[in-house]
Amino acid sequence: MADLEERVRERAYHLWLAAGSPEGRAEEFWAEAEQVEGGHVEPELPAAGPHARPDLVNPDATIGSGMMPEAGDEDGNQGPTG
Repeated sequence: MADLEERVRERAYHLWLAAGSPEGRAEEFWAEAEQVEGGHVEPELPAAGPHARPDLVNPDATIGSGMMPEAGDEDGNQGPTG
């Protein structure tokens, strides 16, 4: 039982941090952590990586884009095309 309580405490703390450490909402984060750790709901993971916000990805400014030489290019020292 102490192990479950420790997991709930840890999850509630991380939920609180992820929310910006708001004051006066401890019960809310504790209840959410109990639900997740008790197996009642799946944890909600934030989206990560460029696939999460494709509107923020600029392929022309992405490191390494346009660096492949054209097929048949004997030189192979082609610089960035973008």
